[in-house]
Amino acid sequence: TLVFALGTWLWGVHKPGQPVILPTQFVLAIRAIPWWVRHAVRTGTIVTTGLMILGAVVTCVWLYTSRDAMAQILGQWTLDAPSGIALGVTQALYVPTVIVWATAWSVGGAFTLGSHTHFSFHHVAGGPVPALPMLGATPTEPASTLTVWLLAFIVLVWSAVVGWNAVSRLKSARWSTVVAMPILASGTAMVLLAALSLMTAGSIGPGVLARVGVD
Repeated sequence: TLVFALGTWLWGVHKPGQPVILPTQFVLAIRAIPWWVRHAVRTGTIVTTGLMILGAVVTCVWLYTSRDAMAQILGQWTLDAPSGIALGVTQALYVPTVIVWATAWSVGGAFTLGSHTHFSFHHVAGGPVPALPMLGATPTEPASTLTVWLLAFIVLVWSAVVGWNAVSRLKSARWSTVVAMPILASGTAMVLLAALSLMTAGSIGPGVLARVGVD
């Protein structure tokens, strides 16, 4: 949500006229920033948004392939109508968190669901997790070589296309700007991903569950 909101705001201040979603003083402050800096931040935001979409797709694949495990977890519950609604709402609240974890996994990172678990391309160490069906949608084995190469190809192509489109708009800019803009855009994407990782890390219980999130 934050990524899409930031992207929308930065897109708005690039357009002539005052966007209705932004206060006047904020618009003026943003427009006082050099145009190439705004362009770089916007580019980094677009890259991050695309990676988050990839993470959402990966999450859907996990949900589909883990449906039996999720059904087993759900079978541990005795639910009436109110508790079923509460469980559904709780799972819905975890969806953005799982998407961030899947995004980190998709770009070669790792995440944990406790001190004894580890999920990455090349290593999967499962363990006891809270009895929440959504948290059962995690990899059960290391990714295949085809999956690793496919995800790497998607990430590289997406980043290259967005980067090339951004740089192509700098034809009349100084060479220092042409060099600095991609660096700043890359830094923006890294900061956004790091911030999202920090926001989805923490504790979901005592003991081994005291630390979950992106490694």
